[in-house]
Amino acid sequence: DFIQQKYEEKPALAIEKRYLCIMAVNFNKVIKAAMKLPVVTVDREPFLRKELAPYLDRETIDKVILYGPKGLVDKKLIDQIANGCIRYQTTAVCSVSALAGLPGGWAMAGTIPADVAQFYGNAIALVEKLLYLYGWPDMRDDTGEINDQTAHLMILWIGVMMGAQGAQAAVRTLLDALRVQVERRLLEAALNKAWVYSMVQQVCKWIGVKLSEDGFAKAVGKVIPLAGAPISAGITYFTFKPMCRKLKKELDYQWEVGATPAKENKRIYNGIERPAFTPEMIQELRPDEVFVFGSNLEGMHGGGAAYVAWRKFGAVIGQGVGLQGQSYAIPTMQGGVETIKPYVDEFIAFAKAHPERFFYVTRIGCGIAGFVDAEIAPLFADAVGCDNICLPATFLR
Repeated sequence: DFIQQKYEEKPALAIEKRYLCIMAVNFNKVIKAAMKLPVVTVDREPFLRKELAPYLDRETIDKVILYGPKGLVDKKLIDQIANGCIRYQTTAVCSVSALAGLPGGWAMAGTIPADVAQFYGNAIALVEKLLYLYGWPDMRDDTGEINDQTAHLMILWIGVMMGAQGAQAAVRTLLDALRVQVERRLLEAALNKAWVYSMVQQVCKWIGVKLSEDGFAKAVGKVIPLAGAPISAGITYFTFKPMCRKLKKELDYQWEVGATPAKENKRIYNGIERPAFTPEMIQELRPDEVFVFGSNLEGMHGGGAAYVAWRKFGAVIGQGVGLQGQSYAIPTMQGGVETIKPYVDEFIAFAKAHPERFFYVTRIGCGIAGFVDAEIAPLFADAVGCDNICLPATFLR
């Protein structure tokens, strides 16, 4: 009401007042508002499956989801899909900007914050899509939300898109924590570092100035009758498109120098090359390797991985816990997840005490016992980073 009244009396004063209002916008709040928009929701696995399905078979797509695209997907295909995503989000953000720029002058001034939120919402959606396409882990937690730590990462990438000083160096430094295994737990650990928060604050401050200047230009476009919509959409296009190019250029650089956080398929332990993740089918073991399976307390190894352990790797009928031959039994049939945890803790302690052995943990509890990966995986949190414990890739997603 104040702005409308002052516009009628003194247009210049109204513009100055609106400029000061935009300068006061807290960019962190803008990002949080943008993240609540439906356009921002990008589910990693469905997105990758949809984009890759026309070009790759199901088995290859499964590997890309687990290990990242490096070595599995041709870079030209990555470029093709990335450019398609850029075109889509650019069209989306310009359409919203044109709608907000329809004639109406300062009576529509209330649309400017929503317009800004839509602008950055589409930018965040593009960041998510391209990060997933280039091999980054899932940005969302188990509830599908983006928490504060991941929001910080998004701000850094928006900073890269806008050319914010230090943002590019920050995201490259974060990659150092993601060279061996790319998983959300390691990403969040890296984002919890104090220097990340400090850099985010600097980027927010830098972008806040840019936001005030760009927001002012867009606001002026909205008070020009009839021409408002094309001017608003035009400014948006010539702002958003260069941001997209900066984002892709940085991801291309990381790809070329080998810094893209794609999961490695191999690891070296005791001088021997071994899988980075437990294979789905294990038919044979080296002398120092152990097959870890889900059992029952009675030691009746009649199905699933337990049957394989009995037939191939020395599991003993009647023994439901611990090492037996080249297998190790963890009971999973006696109750809820809380009843499994003590046996998992016992196994991890055993493995750490026996560095001469290498342990392949199967998806214990996720077969006959009826649990899912998301329930069992947290039990093995202390095993992450233990060099002689190999976990299923689904436990690390």
